[in-house]
Amino acid sequence: MKEVTSFFLAAIRSKIVLQKSMEQSTFVSSRVTLPGLSETRWVERITFLENFVACYVPIVRALMTVHRWQDQAATVKASTLLKSVTCTSFLVALLTAVS
Repeated sequence: MKEVTSFFLAAIRSKIVLQKSMEQSTFVSSRVTLPGLSETRWVERITFLENFVACYVPIVRALMTVHRWQDQAATVKASTLLKSVTCTSFLVALLTAVS
């Protein structure tokens, strides 16, 4: 999750793709954001997990969009992240951590 957040915060182009994907989603509230993961504050980690789950579909959609770009480095990174966040073990661990 930290890698996904870093990926979208590192480049303005990918950040815009994520914002548009979140705007198009009917399930995500306009107040939900995907801030960086706090290393020290546990309460912020819980909020981060909840926001990640709430933004899961737009995140996957944004990664799929970036995966189709012509930029080789962004495409490879997006593909790797997409495979990671859509695997069953990740989803089970994420939903278990949130609940």
